[in-house]
Amino acid sequence: MFICIKIPGKKPISSRFFATLCTSLLVLTWASRSLAQERAPRLLSDDEVIHLVHEREDRASMRGARVREIEANARIIGALPNPGFSYTREQILTASQRTGEDYFVLNQTFPISGRAKLEKNALEKGAMAERLRIEQELREDVVRARHYFYQLLLLQSRVEARESWLVDISKLEQTIQLRIEVGESAPYELERLKREVADVRLDLELERTKISHLQMLLANELGLTGANAITARGTLLPSSPPTEQDILTALEQHPELRAARTEAEAARIEQGAAERWWIPEPTVSAGYKGSGSSSGRAHGFVVGLGMAFPLFNRSAGERLAAEAREVHATNQEQIQAKDLRARALALSSQLSTTLAHAERYEEEGIGNAQKVLDLANIAYKSGEIGIIELLDAYQGVAQAKLRLLELSSSARTLQIQLHQYLGGKAQ
Repeated sequence: MFICIKIPGKKPISSRFFATLCTSLLVLTWASRSLAQERAPRLLSDDEVIHLVHEREDRASMRGARVREIEANARIIGALPNPGFSYTREQILTASQRTGEDYFVLNQTFPISGRAKLEKNALEKGAMAERLRIEQELREDVVRARHYFYQLLLLQSRVEARESWLVDISKLEQTIQLRIEVGESAPYELERLKREVADVRLDLELERTKISHLQMLLANELGLTGANAITARGTLLPSSPPTEQDILTALEQHPELRAARTEAEAARIEQGAAERWWIPEPTVSAGYKGSGSSSGRAHGFVVGLGMAFPLFNRSAGERLAAEAREVHATNQEQIQAKDLRARALALSSQLSTTLAHAERYEEEGIGNAQKVLDLANIAYKSGEIGIIELLDAYQGVAQAKLRLLELSSSARTLQIQLHQYLGGKAQ
């Protein structure tokens, strides 16, 4: 059944047409809302960046496979050898009788030397060292992602500073236009101002292009490939660095140093396993024996004991190789400990100096630049200076703000590098 609506002067409209029209409008509304949501920028903080890096399942699965492989090898070595089974038939053929003997024997080797257990422990230590390396790789992922994040925050701040400068200049442009109309300024001043504005607008567009590039890099690093624009939110300038004692305490737990110590322990366990070469591992045999002919048959059992005679030390090469690995791991730990300590303390000192420069420049540099701009505005209105001097004062304020942002970014970069050594992050 269809309902027709009659509009005076128009053709009748059916209910089916209205239903189709409403459905189309609903689809368009849903699509427009979905598109708006897709285009909405995603706000991210520093903590969220770190959390997303830790939640990358693809990297965790890939790296976890390395540990699982070592653990699987440890299970293989630590497993008890499988028992063996043998059947033997001995037949004697004579003119008077046919006599045969049957043997059903089970064999089992018992690893009483303990070598297999020690080798398993060594591989388990190797798995632990691999986990520590993965922990360090995760730290490096965090450092890389935070670097992108704070570079994005820096560019956003630079764009905001240039946009603020353009707003101030637009007010100056209106003032100059009024002065030209009353004959107090020459048209040259307005054209000179427009040229300066064009340069700033170009810099602004270039920095927005860099923002798009960093957004893609950060989205890929966080596993958000295909996500829309990311907006960084946070404070560019970090807090003071940790004390020297805190740095030294944190370095003791650095994954690379712990991994080297664990590898040295595994090498010592391997040496202990190789030194047990002289302990034989017996093979015990037990089974059934049947003897006789078809006229009569006797039944009995078979018991045996066998072992390799430890005449030659076939594990001497394994022990020497394990000693070499221990020396390498121990020296590696010592060298890395000195290197990490020097780097961390140098970064901490540089960070303290940079923070002091930023604090002083915020008071002196920006404060003095703003005073110069205030005096320049008064002098320009009174005709004491021209547009060049006034623009220079405006640029001085903008450059001071950008310089402070660069100082803050340098301090943050130093703090992020410390993250690799200390395992945490200073706000």
